[in-house]
Amino acid sequence: APILFQRKMFAKLFDRLKRAFGPLGAALVMLIMFSCLGTLGIIIVAPMVFIPIIGMFALPFLFFPTLLAYLSAMLLIFGLVDLALSFVWKARGWARQMVAVVPAIGLVAFASMEIPRSLNQAAEIAAVEKPLAPIDLPNASVIALIGSGNPNRPCGMFCLSLLLSGQVNAVKVAMVSDIPAPLESVIGWQIEAREDSIQCLAGKPDYSFLVRSYPESRRNALKRGPWNVWSEYIQPCFEISETILDPAEQLTLVNLSEKGLSERSDLVGMNEASYEIRRVVEPRIGAAPAIREVRGQMGRRYTSPLFIYPVDGNAGTGGYFKSVLNTAYYATLVSEGQGHANWWPMITDGEALANDTAELLDDLLSNDR
Repeated sequence: APILFQRKMFAKLFDRLKRAFGPLGAALVMLIMFSCLGTLGIIIVAPMVFIPIIGMFALPFLFFPTLLAYLSAMLLIFGLVDLALSFVWKARGWARQMVAVVPAIGLVAFASMEIPRSLNQAAEIAAVEKPLAPIDLPNASVIALIGSGNPNRPCGMFCLSLLLSGQVNAVKVAMVSDIPAPLESVIGWQIEAREDSIQCLAGKPDYSFLVRSYPESRRNALKRGPWNVWSEYIQPCFEISETILDPAEQLTLVNLSEKGLSERSDLVGMNEASYEIRRVVEPRIGAAPAIREVRGQMGRRYTSPLFIYPVDGNAGTGGYFKSVLNTAYYATLVSEGQGHANWWPMITDGEALANDTAELLDDLLSNDR
């Protein structure tokens, strides 16, 4: 009996709505009422969202505020178009309403993409930079690297790979905290291979904490850079001296990154404290050095299509209802990874160089960790 009563009640309600708004309009109103109940539900269950397992039952309610906004906008546009059509199309039926609902759907879909785009543009969100095309590594006596890191441990895995490959006799390395101008000289180190450098590395502890049966994982660990202590094992096997690194004197690769925090990391816009820079300086005989550079930043932007995220808080303090437009992390430079991993794509056959180095070290190093 209660079920029959409810069915009759909804049937009467839909019939009244159909007389007022037509069949499609009545369906939209019913969906809006359903979305209102769902929105009320997320207000109630918001404190549970961050609770493990229990929070999964609250996830379906996250979509209702967005659905309510979309359907309300569609009903408004649909009503205005249907009213305009009524002056030339007297009979209100499915045909007229189908004509009225098409622009409603189209305009709402357009707005869901255009509103975030316009807001991001107003927040001066930068466009994504394409990475530099890799450069052929010449057989040269010296190559220079300028990066971010510990100046007391200058030779990372990329530097080591260049020396072990035999393509260069020496690598100049400078680790800086500020961004140098393209042709600015910086203080660094010159690292040269010795005749016994490879033999010197034999028996040193493994540079990664990975077993040798996973070569792909070991190669990826090598590309990310060694754990800090391992740098101390590298340096005694090479000649290292202080030097002034002038980018105009030799091929110079620059890989700088800073993951600083702004005062409000949740704000939409680019974080001025975070950046990534890739730069190649190529000396030319009788001409100024050729400089290629891309710069990127990190920040937050509004996501498309527009989505209203109705919950804020965390697992420690609990969740609460807060209706805001959804944002996401955004980076304007396409990176291979973090820090050391971005050196390898800057040269042609960087993957092959990493593989060759991993195989060479596997034969040399001990099983110690």
